[in-house]
Amino acid sequence: ALKINAPCKYDSCTFNGIWNGGGGDGEKNLYLSSSFYWTALDSGILKQNATGGRILVNAYKDTAKRACSTKFMDVKSNFPNVQEDDIPYLCMDLVYIYTLLVDGLDLNASQKVEVVKDVKYKNSEVEASWPLGCAIDVTSSLTSKGLIEKI
Repeated sequence: ALKINAPCKYDSCTFNGIWNGGGGDGEKNLYLSSSFYWTALDSGILKQNATGGRILVNAYKDTAKRACSTKFMDVKSNFPNVQEDDIPYLCMDLVYIYTLLVDGLDLNASQKVEVVKDVKYKNSEVEASWPLGCAIDVTSSLTSKGLIEKI
């Protein structure tokens, strides 16, 4: 569905032949947020009430193995932080996240990543989500090109 084997005219691509950004130092300091954070919290990869932490990508795979082999009626007792509405999806969410990171984005499974709920911005902490990150990136590139006034 993600077309990870689509033709790629660059050295490295992610989905459907789209350039992966080239890796480099930015990939070594990767921050995961939004569902990456909530799934890590619900599954116990992060301790309850943690606002973030540095984890191995493999933690999603290891936890998926546990979640996927747990009987439905035992999920809440084995994963006490998971919300009732999320119980049916825990196994799938963990597998999807791991596959997205390793197969889709070509991260090394033994790489450490920072999982965060909030990001410090100036004197505030802002809940991190991919739409916000995308908006900040687009706005930053427009202001650096002089296309809009600095906010």
